[in-house]
Amino acid sequence: MISAAHLVIRCKKGNNKLRKFYTYLQKRGKSKQVAAVAVAKKLLTIIYTMLTNGTEYECEDKMLTIRKLKRMKTRATTIPAVNYTTVINELKDKINLIGGL
Repeated sequence: MISAAHLVIRCKKGNNKLRKFYTYLQKRGKSKQVAAVAVAKKLLTIIYTMLTNGTEYECEDKMLTIRKLKRMKTRATTIPAVNYTTVINELKDKINLIGGL
């Protein structure tokens, strides 16, 4: 769990709440090791709660979600729609010109 806590602490993306908790403990004068153990304990508490309640982990950053949705919309509008039936028919015509299979 300490290794998982260190990953959460180092990761700049993802769960910022646990990372903020780590920095909060350090500002209060706790050592890095003590703060990492506290994050590991909090991770265990989250996992235990998920297993006992049968729920999924929910940690939504609303601004991050909004940015991702905007990017997805722009990508969806910029990617040209391909009519695969015409592409397949063109390939069949080319195969027929070559002599078939």
